[in-house]
Amino acid sequence: MKCVRCGTENIEEAKFCKKCGKRLDGKAVCPNCGRMIPDDGEFCIYCGANRNATYEENHPEGSKTLASETNISNSGIYVPTRKPVEKAVSEKPVIADTKRKHFLHLFSSIFASLTILVCFIFAFLLGVTTSVGTASSAGVSDQIYNIYYFFSDAFKAIPDSSPVYSYGLIGPVLGLMSVILGLGGTVIVTIFGVREFVRFLQKKEHNLQKYSVISLFTYLSFIVLYMMNMATSMSSSGVTISIILNGATIAGIVLGSVFMLASIVLNLIVRGGIKQNIKAYLINAISTAVFTILTIVSIPLIGKGIITISSATGSPYTLTTSIGINGYSSSMFNFATSIYYGSDDLWDEFVMNFVSNTIFIVVLFMLVILFVYSLIQCLKNTITNFGFETKKQSIIYGVISGSSITLFGVFDLVFATAISPYFVSGDRNLVIPIVLMFLGLLMDVCMIASYFLQNKYKNYSTVSE
Repeated sequence: MKCVRCGTENIEEAKFCKKCGKRLDGKAVCPNCGRMIPDDGEFCIYCGANRNATYEENHPEGSKTLASETNISNSGIYVPTRKPVEKAVSEKPVIADTKRKHFLHLFSSIFASLTILVCFIFAFLLGVTTSVGTASSAGVSDQIYNIYYFFSDAFKAIPDSSPVYSYGLIGPVLGLMSVILGLGGTVIVTIFGVREFVRFLQKKEHNLQKYSVISLFTYLSFIVLYMMNMATSMSSSGVTISIILNGATIAGIVLGSVFMLASIVLNLIVRGGIKQNIKAYLINAISTAVFTILTIVSIPLIGKGIITISSATGSPYTLTTSIGINGYSSSMFNFATSIYYGSDDLWDEFVMNFVSNTIFIVVLFMLVILFVYSLIQCLKNTITNFGFETKKQSIIYGVISGSSITLFGVFDLVFATAISPYFVSGDRNLVIPIVLMFLGLLMDVCMIASYFLQNKYKNYSTVSE
């Protein structure tokens, strides 16, 4: 956090500038009433006293008596009452407490570093497997797809000699973009994490905990983007075909989450207890927890794909299919091929539907990118500052991420209902987009309510970066 006066960079939880000693929130103590007031005004907003005048000038009558009662010196400076401090019997408890905090801070930094390392390694191992299961047997691995699939095999699946080759490119192209964004983001976060780790080794101020949060949620977002492209599953009477995360990806999620949580908990213990009004503290802590839970619920729902279809071909036979972007692209390529060689009458209608559907898919893809970016910006300070002051910028990013999810649900709902009837035969399952709309609204309500409730208390204010 930069000091508004001298521009010196301070750590996130700092209250005062390490160089000039002034408060970072731009406030000061009124010399007359002792309340916290903006530092840029000449008069106190509570008692109206002139901040630059002496106490006698503000109180010409009875200044000595009042000064003694209100603990204000004749020079006009507020002096809080101090009770005599008993001499400590021994310095050992203080030394022991310092050693304990140093020990906990050391392990907090180690766990944060492990989070960054785990997410970096397992990002390159991300992938899914096709699982085929029947009522009488467990799932069997059928085919493995890793992130490198979109660098070659996804494009090879479309014959480049086909006159309708371009109609099958949306899936491979968006899949490749997802991989590039995921790997690129992971590498960038790791570079910053290494920089903080070097500062940690040099015993300088560092923020490894913040980058551990960024690293984990970048990894989770990478998984969501990849699954949204790949998610294609089918469930019929007695047979289920689904795409599930491979073992390496699941291991990365578990290890990264455990290390990050351990780092954050230890860091909060080191920082000590409640630093502000108890009600404001509880509001901040509860809103942070609720917002994070809503986010965790939303992430796998996005990865379920872009449309789910249910159809029946005679009781009790039913078929439920979830389609990802790549699966949709493959189906549209096959459909374009059959129309191109079969019926010229349907071609114009097909092209119009294809263009409109492609626009919807690109919008959904961009909304997920916006959700990912704003979510990381929100949580990097919100989680590491759990229960402490929430920055105004974090709340804004939280509202943007919730709005992105709501819009994703709206566009996905329209896409699922408006998609070409000759491409989809059966009933569209609209549960997921509706649930996502509801979750996004709850995220917005959580952030907005937290902002106004926190500002209700005079002893607590939301700090802007």
